Amino acid sequence: MSDAELQEEELEVLNSIYEGDDMYSSSGPTSHNYKVGEHAASKSFILEISWGATYPTEMPEIKLSSFYNNHLTSEVKEGIVKAVTEEGEQLLGMSMTYTLIEWAKENMETLLEKQPGTVVCNVL
Repeated sequence: MSDAELQEEELEVLNSIYEGDDMYSSSGPTSHNYKVGEHAASKSFILEISWGATYPTEMPEIKLSSFYNNHLTSEVKEGIVKAVTEEGEQLLGMSMTYTLIEWAKENMETLLEKQPGTVVCNVL
């Protein structure tokens, strides 16, 4: 199966699994977002997974660039991206978006352990 065929098949699966799940969103066929954690909680984030033309042969882009994630410290953001990327590298050649989302949900506490429970903004 070609990368394009695998992407098409995975898109159908993701749409059926996450249909009606308010935490999942997609902008186009190659960009998938999932909100991990409770909405507006300091220990939550939106995981962004974007497929390139050669996904799943090559890694998707893993990002936390959503405005929603501005409350995360840079150390936490880097740690999440690194951990999810390392998990994905073990799955190269296979459809992995669902697996990465579920892995992030299952490991949320570990991924966010260095995130402060409250975020204080000082305005001068």
